[in-house]
Amino acid sequence: MLAEEKPCLVVVTRPIRIRKNKRLAKSAKRKLARSFRGFIRERIREKCEERAIEFVKISSKDTRLVCSNCGELGQATKDNRFHCDFCGYEASIFMNEAVNIENKYRRSIV
Repeated sequence: MLAEEKPCLVVVTRPIRIRKNKRLAKSAKRKLARSFRGFIRERIREKCEERAIEFVKISSKDTRLVCSNCGELGQATKDNRFHCDFCGYEASIFMNEAVNIENKYRRSIV
């Protein structure tokens, strides 16, 4: 994918940190060490370094139930849909979260 698409930036979400000293919780370390996701994340980072692609980690905290259209809290339905009562926006939960992560990245570089 990196060879064909040639992106200039790859954004991934960071594992959630629950301690204020910026260290991962033991449970998060265990899950990352055992999970395939931790391996994939590390390999993507290495491949980005090889190809001089910017690799950015963004926290996914508070991105799931916040409307990407207006910023108000919304609701998740059982069929993985997101609905905002304030503006009427509807999308899949995953698309809404992805747009929120993109918006969070854009605010961080300003």
